[in-house]
Amino acid sequence: MNENIFLNVGKAENNKIRTLVNQSTINQLKNYNYPRRIEMQGIDQAVVVNDSTVNVYTPLDCDRFYAPQMNGFSLISVYHQGLPFSKEDIINGFYDAVGEMMFIPIAYKQDRHIDYFLVKNQNDALRELVKNKLQIQVKDWKLPLLIKVEISASNIGQIKPRKIISSYVIRKVKENSAIGILDLNDIQKEPEFVDMHISLKNLGVYRMLFDEINNIRGIKSSSNFRAIRLCNNEVQSLEPFKRLFDFNNIEILDLSNNNITDVNEFNNLLGLHLNEITINDNPCTNITNFEKIIQRILPNLKTLNSKLIFSFSNLMSSIQNGNNEIPNIGDGTLIKPDNLMQYRNRIEKIVNEKYWAQVTLFHNKRYNVQEIMKELSSNLLKEVHFYPCYLKRLDNHDEFYLYRNFDALRILFLNGLKIQMPKNSFTIDVHIRLNVAEYREGEINWSSKISNALKNRVHDDILDLNDFPRDPEFSKLTVLLNSSKTLDYVLTLAKRINQNITRINAENCNITNCKGFEYLLSFPKLTALNLRNNSIMSLEDFKKCTSINEIYLDGNPVCRKSSYDYIGHVLENFREIVHVDGHKVYGQNQIVTHQNFIVNNNAYIVVNAFVDYFFHLWDSFERSKVRQFYTDTSIFTMSLNYEFLEKSSNMTFAQIYPRIQNHMKFQRNLLKLSDMNSVASKVHIGKNDIAMVFNDMSRTKHNFCTFTVDVPFFSEEQRKIGIVVSGVFEEFLYNTEDNSLPYSFSRTFLFDVIDGNFIIKNDQLLLKSTTVAQMEMLRNGNRAATKKEIEEKCRVLLPSEFENQAIKLAVFQKLTECSKSYCKKILQDNSWDLKVALASFTYLLENNEIPDEQFKFKCFRSFRDKI
Repeated sequence: MNENIFLNVGKAENNKIRTLVNQSTINQLKNYNYPRRIEMQGIDQAVVVNDSTVNVYTPLDCDRFYAPQMNGFSLISVYHQGLPFSKEDIINGFYDAVGEMMFIPIAYKQDRHIDYFLVKNQNDALRELVKNKLQIQVKDWKLPLLIKVEISASNIGQIKPRKIISSYVIRKVKENSAIGILDLNDIQKEPEFVDMHISLKNLGVYRMLFDEINNIRGIKSSSNFRAIRLCNNEVQSLEPFKRLFDFNNIEILDLSNNNITDVNEFNNLLGLHLNEITINDNPCTNITNFEKIIQRILPNLKTLNSKLIFSFSNLMSSIQNGNNEIPNIGDGTLIKPDNLMQYRNRIEKIVNEKYWAQVTLFHNKRYNVQEIMKELSSNLLKEVHFYPCYLKRLDNHDEFYLYRNFDALRILFLNGLKIQMPKNSFTIDVHIRLNVAEYREGEINWSSKISNALKNRVHDDILDLNDFPRDPEFSKLTVLLNSSKTLDYVLTLAKRINQNITRINAENCNITNCKGFEYLLSFPKLTALNLRNNSIMSLEDFKKCTSINEIYLDGNPVCRKSSYDYIGHVLENFREIVHVDGHKVYGQNQIVTHQNFIVNNNAYIVVNAFVDYFFHLWDSFERSKVRQFYTDTSIFTMSLNYEFLEKSSNMTFAQIYPRIQNHMKFQRNLLKLSDMNSVASKVHIGKNDIAMVFNDMSRTKHNFCTFTVDVPFFSEEQRKIGIVVSGVFEEFLYNTEDNSLPYSFSRTFLFDVIDGNFIIKNDQLLLKSTTVAQMEMLRNGNRAATKKEIEEKCRVLLPSEFENQAIKLAVFQKLTECSKSYCKKILQDNSWDLKVALASFTYLLENNEIPDEQFKFKCFRSFRDKI
């Protein structure tokens, strides 16, 4: 076996796909000694191979493939040359090749260079493999296949995949009928499938499973089954759930630990009457506001990931404040740049604030709608109310409607109905039709929409504006917080709800202009401000906010300053600041652990992924795998500056010296080199030379709690990143954790990011002796806290019994919309158990035993009857 090929598996250099498809590998597939009898591990009979009438197909002759309806067994083999692919890696390659076709490998066997298995009645999948030229892609490799068609007829007693799946479903239904849960977790581990590889990643198998559930007599109308569990099954799609459209009793669905990436998949669940869904450990949960998106798709959902999301107030709000479209839009009065003069002195008389105005922006596809809205809200219209409604992106122009935004219209008229864009100095023409339709109840009212959104965002003394422009309330309304007027208005409304706000969170709000934050002065108790991931360039507008002692700014352009200048800028504008980006500031421009000096959110994601993966791999017994990050032109150098301090280690100098000498072989400290001719040999070039150095180093264990990370260089356009990682690690001898020697280190990487792969260009490692402070941090980091310490730390954080009851009362009142006194009575009657109290409330509500006067809304009784 070619060792170089083995070592190169992992991440392809220069994004190249390598192939093993050639005449030599195909000959090996043909000449392989396949068994004459393939045994099963389960109760099914063996399959006896009959080669006399078998048709064999390979990538070189697959164009002659002919397969009428096949009922027997076929054999598929794949050549992988011993590359370190798992069985799952290869089967996933088949799944990608066959697409939605059912594919079930039977009696999968692994050998040194070739894997093989059987398939039965899978004609469509075989045809898809032929369309792919009998090749599959596994990671960065193309692997050749061989198919032997109809090697054995199907006999009584032999394995039948569909029958086995049907038997499995029947068994599960019988076992679970008493508890009312159809448990389909970890299907591959079920005993029925000991000879079959079953995965719901394959859509064909997934659909067959649900068809078999449908076929069980009486299950649809049975009231026994209220829940389905489908955890740990590699589920990517929810399309097969459409097959359960008349399962009216299913209320609970558990999809934990799968691979659902697209929240739009939940549209496939609309036919079910679900109250509760659990989707923990799915990629879709990393999407911002995924809960709100799913709640919008499934409005009747009450619980998501064990959190109660159903609220009567939300339903009332959606009824009272609709998004009705504007009917019967008329011609109105059209004003354009070329006829503006004839209307200039009559505009105020023409404008009727009870009517909608239609605004059209002719951009000729030069700008996207976000760029135009940013220019309007942050510059031209930043001092006036501007709330575009029913925004539409059309071919070469954008269109929206304004209601009670006369000041914005006036500025557009004064500006000649032209918008000067910063890029290329292009001018956008604006056409305005005044009085196109009279405003009617149920259409968008921007003031009411913002008020309703804020009601759900003030929690005790915290104002949560995270992702505020993308609040579900604004599905047809554009709210731009980079307008100082809009930001000021939002904060004004929030103060009316609670003037004792102590913390404001406003992440991901596209804030550029901080002038609106001058209104923060009216919050007398405000001490903390979270503005992560916005577009803030300067902090000068915050100078008057003297009460702020905690600020979060990472992910803003203002953080691009050097760490010293950045902290200095913060201290200059926040006189009472104590914490910056979660870290305590000491004295002048000093901060502990400056892991927040990362250029933007994209850099953070990339750097965090690299640091975590690289150093965990470095500490493992598979350190050789880090060579996947290096190429033949990569450079690695190491310098050493170790001074023996008795307090920095438990070892004597005699014990430490041999360990230091091992590193001296590779170190390139020019000030301490005795032989300058050896300088070139200390520069290690190419992944092979670098891998030899790494393998010669002792095993390590990095202490991630001591890490600080800085990103002095980041270019999204060039996909280049420079990072500096500093911290402490321990070195061990003989693969044990005895006689550990601590080092302080600083490691500088310069690398490219190509299709998600990290390619290191330059790697510089500096090793130093640890300081006494670092040793103390290391000891404390490795020591578990005592019970007494934990109790002492947490004692002040735990709410008192009175506070607990106050929290439960607030939650119960929010959910039920009943009077405070009535809510308190129900909670007291049920010993302040929130779940029992909610059940009691539901019973009283369903039996009409709650007096009308106990509800906040007069229309609630009729609304409840509709529900």
